[in-house]
Amino acid sequence: MGTVLSCLVACTGSNDDSSTPDSGPGDTGTQITAPDASWSDGIVEYQRTVSLGPGSTWTGIVADDDHLYVSLKDQDHLWLQVLDHDMNMIGDRVQLTFDSDVPADQKIADHKLLRILDRLFLAWNPNARNDLYLIAFDLEGTRLGNQATIEVNAFVSTADMHLLNHDQAPTLIYGDAGPTRWVAELDLDLNLVTPPFEVAMGKNLDQLGTTIYHQDRWYMFTGDETSENLTVSFFEKDWTPSDPSGKTLIQGQEGEWNWFPSGADRSRDFGVWANVYHNMPYQGTFADDATIELAVFDQNLEFSQHFDVGGTDYHAADVTSRNACLYVAVAWADVTIDQYRIKAPDGYEDGETTCGAAR
Repeated sequence: MGTVLSCLVACTGSNDDSSTPDSGPGDTGTQITAPDASWSDGIVEYQRTVSLGPGSTWTGIVADDDHLYVSLKDQDHLWLQVLDHDMNMIGDRVQLTFDSDVPADQKIADHKLLRILDRLFLAWNPNARNDLYLIAFDLEGTRLGNQATIEVNAFVSTADMHLLNHDQAPTLIYGDAGPTRWVAELDLDLNLVTPPFEVAMGKNLDQLGTTIYHQDRWYMFTGDETSENLTVSFFEKDWTPSDPSGKTLIQGQEGEWNWFPSGADRSRDFGVWANVYHNMPYQGTFADDATIELAVFDQNLEFSQHFDVGGTDYHAADVTSRNACLYVAVAWADVTIDQYRIKAPDGYEDGETTCGAAR
């Protein structure tokens, strides 16, 4: 695509393998650790792509030590497909939402998927863009309890919500582009621990993005105020901005857009970070010209690689990692998953890493 990709950042990262974006502190399992890892020829390499069949533009993907869990929208509802780490489908799709979940005369618009321990959490909003719901499931897609209502007729947008693990509990972040966001904290049974409250960003930020909580710090990946550059903003645990300027991860050419990182991940394998985001050329339109890209960063959030993931028909991809694998889920008419191997860093004593079920 000829996109200029320049990583200007870096934050003080760490390789704390007790905390992962999709599972959180205390989720143990097979881990590869290599503090101060460095790569001279790129962090990941593309392996292959599989198709899961029909699905529309929004999809999610999370993992545990044995399986991948993919959420997708089809026939106006959300479904779950389980796979192994070699991307073989396990069983049939399981329907997650039903007509009784959706307000009259509305349809499901956006959604996010999260795994914490032995539960999956699904956040979604209808096309009215001011309601917000959260549902819990076991790892087979069986609903646990009732759908929780977070917002009804909110005066801010609930579209493109952020759903993340904060101290082994689900947290939702939403709101309009600008200097504030709304945060709702729940427990594993979907009881509101803290009713939605407003937090100051310290600057104007696009609402389109993803947030990761890691080592008592919030990492909010978004486009900047112009959407020309992909950025990450850092906040302390109490939401105090720890760097009001944020850091530029992808610097665009003048008039170019690098924004809407719909998926972000920090891998336990060497602390590698990944973002799937949208690129749009100068004077382009989202519907006709925006493409999905994957950017990979080392444990210090220093840029390593860029991959083209989806063409102009694709929107809102997601990314997760497990066992030296990086997985990107994206949808248009079909849902596809790209698999990448996280390579061993320079001088790694144990030799090459293995991506997939065999480890």
